[in-house]
Amino acid sequence: MDQAIDEGRTIAELVPLLRLPRGLGLFDYRVPPGLNAIVPGQLVDATFRGRLCPAVVWRLKPEPQPSAYRYQQVHALLVPEPWLTDGQRVLAEWMAGYYAQSLALVVKAMTPTPTLRPQDLPPLPPLANNHAGTGFVVPTGFAALLQQDELSLPALAATVAAAFRADRQALLIVPEENDIERVSSVLSTLLGGRIFRFPELRQRQAIMELWVRGRRGEALAVVGTRRAVFAPLPRLGFVAVLNEHDASLKQWDQNPRYHAREAAAIVAQAAGVPVLYFSRTPSVASVWRRQQGQISTLPSPVSVPAAPVVTVDLRQEYAARNFSPLSRLVADHLRKTIPGRGLQAVLLVQRKGAGGFTRCKDCGFVPRCSTCDLPLRPVQAQSSDSLTGLAADLRCYRCDTTAVLAPLCPQCRGSRFSPIGSGAQKALTAVRQLLPEATVASFDADIPRRQQEEVAEAIVGGRVDVLVATRAGLSLPGVSGVAMVCALAPDTTLQLPDFRAGERTLQALAAAQSVARDVLILQTLYPEHPVYRSLVEKLPDLFYRHELESRQALGYPPFSQMVRLMCVHHTETEARSEAERVADRLRKPLAAQQITLLGPQRSHAVTRRGKSVWEVLLRAAIRPADSHFPPAPLSPAGVPWAQLLSEVPSSWVVDVDPEEI
Repeated sequence: MDQAIDEGRTIAELVPLLRLPRGLGLFDYRVPPGLNAIVPGQLVDATFRGRLCPAVVWRLKPEPQPSAYRYQQVHALLVPEPWLTDGQRVLAEWMAGYYAQSLALVVKAMTPTPTLRPQDLPPLPPLANNHAGTGFVVPTGFAALLQQDELSLPALAATVAAAFRADRQALLIVPEENDIERVSSVLSTLLGGRIFRFPELRQRQAIMELWVRGRRGEALAVVGTRRAVFAPLPRLGFVAVLNEHDASLKQWDQNPRYHAREAAAIVAQAAGVPVLYFSRTPSVASVWRRQQGQISTLPSPVSVPAAPVVTVDLRQEYAARNFSPLSRLVADHLRKTIPGRGLQAVLLVQRKGAGGFTRCKDCGFVPRCSTCDLPLRPVQAQSSDSLTGLAADLRCYRCDTTAVLAPLCPQCRGSRFSPIGSGAQKALTAVRQLLPEATVASFDADIPRRQQEEVAEAIVGGRVDVLVATRAGLSLPGVSGVAMVCALAPDTTLQLPDFRAGERTLQALAAAQSVARDVLILQTLYPEHPVYRSLVEKLPDLFYRHELESRQALGYPPFSQMVRLMCVHHTETEARSEAERVADRLRKPLAAQQITLLGPQRSHAVTRRGKSVWEVLLRAAIRPADSHFPPAPLSPAGVPWAQLLSEVPSSWVVDVDPEEI
């Protein structure tokens, strides 16, 4: 029998702005007579665990009668306007369900610290009309579209301007902080002062200005990294995700561990507007969704030509007794281009150090770390004490495990080992020996900021001829239209024990191709690899077809969903014991839902203060007929992950759709 309802009393379901564990999020409070006008989304004060705490009104409902429960009362209304928009509340509920997190934790991560001082803000400047070009043709209503081409920022500016003229807002999500500077500066030049960079949390005044203007529905565009999906934009015209393949769009270091690509689709769907994805090398997941009809193709109004790609077979270089980091073709290009003024060549390296990995010349065996399964790298040394002539010590650059290179290959008993790949120091030395008159600079994201700025200033000032850099150097100002770009050892990335290794190699090389003017040269032992062939032959579908067939055969995403569970303890014994105990409790109920449990095993995740990490990996197969986009907040078994993982302690890290496995 239904309980009687007293229409005179109202219960508010509140979400406190606290980082609460899984299973805690909504709490019932009685609304006092003086606050009967409150509505969902407003910010109130309420007593939680003995102290006043700001909370968001989530839902209102009549109080059931008779009620033996003694409800606490809402204390006060903090902000008269709704603090969260309807779209933000939809996103928070989806994120809590999909990523198995507390709703309170998600809302806390979403909202800034309330500033109750009145915001006296000047009106936005009028729309500038400095853009001339055709924008993207976007449909009305929700749709997901993918452009597989070089992004034209003027075309994007024209699309934003069309939204402004319709009194709408725009949300532009980029992977990295330096992308914010690049995109916002172009849009501001073309459109004026209506472009807002999504502020960092410590920039309280700036974030409150955006929060107030956005909630008011003012016609503006927000450019930001993954956290920009939380922006309060009730009058959205469209959402755009630039370089949607980039792993930086996934939150990895704290909860909720969300992916901005999926979250952007939820934001757009809640607002009833299209979400536009841009990438020259889309993620395999997005290509598969396009094949399934979940994502449509977005035509590009501007075609940007790409530099040709050439491969150098390192086996032929070794046969010709050329063991330099620079192949003969690269050396010839350097001699021809360096007399030009300014930056003429970029040489891409994978890591700082002597070499990428060690390989048996006879059978191709690669020594790997026993803990991480990563290729071991030779350590630079003044002398060698092995029969191979290489430095005897090998080191894992992730967990710092060391090993001694055996005199004979354990696979074929051969003794011919050679280092593959070139680090920055080795490449610098080779270029300076080849062209002593050239100005050579090196760049890595790990060098001090002041040194990074000096390198950037020298490039812009035309004082650098050759740049030896990791991938981070491609985003430096002035690194564009370079005569020659060469990836010295792209095979290193292909050796990573990650099912996304090929995908990430393709994306890194496409980024290099985008800054090359005349040629991109790839030095490789595997010129017939689908990654390289797709670039050389300008046939991206060649790679995606091969990759999807391989992943389907092996049961990897997008044909399955994976969840990574991590247990962190001070000692190895405690971590292993708890991981085995939890795995034993999960194995049978998960098997009943056709979910495979792998592990537990020691994780290669890096933690502070020397803690030990053990992990359990879950894999649930996805049938194409059961796939949806945006994804539902459920596991492939049709049950919420939070329900399936109820036996997992709240101290464990739950990472749904992890970027690294």
